[in-house]
Amino acid sequence: MTENEMNRLAEIIVDKLIIKQAAYDAKFMEELAKNAGPEYDITIEYNRADVSIEAQIKDLEEQIELCIKTDNFEAIKGLQEQIDKLSNEKN
Repeated sequence: MTENEMNRLAEIIVDKLIIKQAAYDAKFMEELAKNAGPEYDITIEYNRADVSIEAQIKDLEEQIELCIKTDNFEAIKGLQEQIDKLSNEKN
């Protein structure tokens, strides 16, 4: 395996770890939102420039699927707004 291949593999692994952590964060935020009530606006912010926009969008789409499975339909609007914002940045 060349160094370039190893670097690409490392990038893929890091992206997967970040996405997995984001899923854990989403679950935490979901529980927090349920306990805090609807009067609080809770959103997820990415603070890592090295996470690709595509990975962020994929993560948010996975969070929407989780919200659908858990009947947390209120959170979907905010997640979709974040996806739209990232999609506009990408274009």
